[in-house]
Amino acid sequence: MPVDARSARPDARPIGVFDSGLGGLTVLRALIDLLPTSPTIYFGDTGRFPYGSKPADEVLKYSLEISDVLVDRGVKMLVIGCNSATSVALDALSTRYEIPVIGVVEPGVRAAAAVTETGRVGVIGTVGTIASGAYQRVARLEGVETRARPVRGSWSSSNLATSIPIRSTCLRNACSNRCGAPASTL
Repeated sequence: MPVDARSARPDARPIGVFDSGLGGLTVLRALIDLLPTSPTIYFGDTGRFPYGSKPADEVLKYSLEISDVLVDRGVKMLVIGCNSATSVALDALSTRYEIPVIGVVEPGVRAAAAVTETGRVGVIGTVGTIASGAYQRVARLEGVETRARPVRGSWSSSNLATSIPIRSTCLRNACSNRCGAPASTL
């Protein structure tokens, strides 16, 4: 748990996580595994799910609305558990708030780059995520070649359990890099 430098006490504020639906629950699960004593607030926007087929400006609008709600609830950090929202809203949210904002694209690419033996990574995502070019841009910066393909529909629930270890590694690395402290001190 992070320590508030002003008071030298652990920061008891919750971490806010949001997604366009239920897929972000894998991110939340990984976060709880990583930081079991840190409170969390999860916002799953099942009323407007899925985001991947929606225009970027609409996804940005939803992301800003949800983030405002979470920030109003006093979160100490925002985690965007949605690839589509990360792809279009990460920069705007990072600029808007004075708390750390972490998305899933960069940590995902870094995790894949660390294990590829060929220097190539395949990316399967929604039409909106792939069209944004977010994975391709981050992969280029990491020196990894990508093959990105959009798919229609949503991920099955069986993918939730298999992605938890990957999300945990991604979150640990993202928290450490973004906050300048080992993840265990968040």
